[in-house]
Amino acid sequence: MKISGKVLVFVFNLHLVATLIHGANKNENERKGISINTFSPRKHMYSLTNGAHAANGTDTFGNISACDSGTLSEKKVKGKLVYCLGNSGQDYTIDELGGAGTIIGLDEETDVAFPFLIPGTFVSPKDGKKIDQYINSTNSYIRFLCKEGYNSTTIALLTGGKHRYSCSNFKPAQGTDGLNYPSMHIQHKNPNSSISAVFYRTVTHVGHGSKSVFKATVTSPKGLYVKVIPDTLSFHRLYQKKSFKVVLKGSSSLGGTRILSALLEWSNSRHSVKSPILVYRPST
Repeated sequence: MKISGKVLVFVFNLHLVATLIHGANKNENERKGISINTFSPRKHMYSLTNGAHAANGTDTFGNISACDSGTLSEKKVKGKLVYCLGNSGQDYTIDELGGAGTIIGLDEETDVAFPFLIPGTFVSPKDGKKIDQYINSTNSYIRFLCKEGYNSTTIALLTGGKHRYSCSNFKPAQGTDGLNYPSMHIQHKNPNSSISAVFYRTVTHVGHGSKSVFKATVTSPKGLYVKVIPDTLSFHRLYQKKSFKVVLKGSSSLGGTRILSALLEWSNSRHSVKSPILVYRPST
């Protein structure tokens, strides 16, 4: 372009970036990849897996971590985002199996953007390693099993892998179950003892708007006392975390039944989040 005798040179430095977030904390778990991505995902969040977890167990030649053709199970891939090692081409395999998208970890420089058959992106080895760590994170489940009385032998029977987990290597889980699940459950094994349990939970604010206040409401049957501490959670920014505990107390009789169920509901003016609470006496 020429204006008043001077030549203007336009330089385009175009970054084709596809951003992905694993988990609820955007600040800690946001990864930026590179791709030509023209897709609009139907859902906000998708289940995440990798080639090793989605293997069909029958192919002995292909590289499951690279999601090679023939190595993956359609049932384990369908509807999920799949993290693969390797290079371009995995999107075709994942698409054939009904996957929702693919994330490809590359060792080489990602200075070229590729179009994908399905939603996808290339990520660096560093970000790929963090995604793999997120997929394979099992610490809370191992601590839960240790709390339930499992040992390295019985845990190995469940996991099915060669790795041996020793409960002494894990920090004891906090609370009755040691998990951070929406639901809360206790087996009341001793009919002569009263009900006593404490559950610790951490929630993340992911709703629209930076500020929000949620109030706890409990619905419980006669004979089961449920207290939420604190019973109000005030969020001041998106992805802010808040923790609370739920205390359960009750008589040993369970009101003459084997099951007592209660409900914890967090609500504000627009949204509500429900957590079922179950006290169960196994049959003898």
